[in-house]
Amino acid sequence: MIRYEAGELVKRGFYFNQSSAEFTRVSTPWGNLPWDASGEFIRVPGILVVALAPVLGGLFVMFLPFIAFAMVLGLAAKGFGRAGQWLSHKVLAMLIPQWRPGEAYLARLGTRRQKKAEKGSGEGNDLGTPKEHEAEPRIEDLAREIERKRQGGQ
Repeated sequence: MIRYEAGELVKRGFYFNQSSAEFTRVSTPWGNLPWDASGEFIRVPGILVVALAPVLGGLFVMFLPFIAFAMVLGLAAKGFGRAGQWLSHKVLAMLIPQWRPGEAYLARLGTRRQKKAEKGSGEGNDLGTPKEHEAEPRIEDLAREIERKRQGGQ
């Protein structure tokens, strides 16, 4: 089988484009294959085209209902897939904690300790601001250690 390229000068006859699965007919004794076609062409004898035409038509008629059902089922599956994807994005958006870089909860630790201490005392102090005269024992220990090292020359 001789293969021909698009735009090539060929004899009269039928040519099959392998990439687009189309038949092209050259009716003049010498003619060019279509320039805009892509792929390779194969020359098909005329008697074979006449014999295959009813067979291909019959196959098309037999499988046309199945093709329609397949197209409808494919469309429905695509719709269900998109709906499932949308639903999964919505569910995951609710479950995944959001990162908010502008928010910092650094003052929470002190307010929790104050709340626990004030529950027993019954005083109605402002819980959001720490008392100036109260310092945490760890900070006092750290200040004493720094002072000791400064005096010791370390």
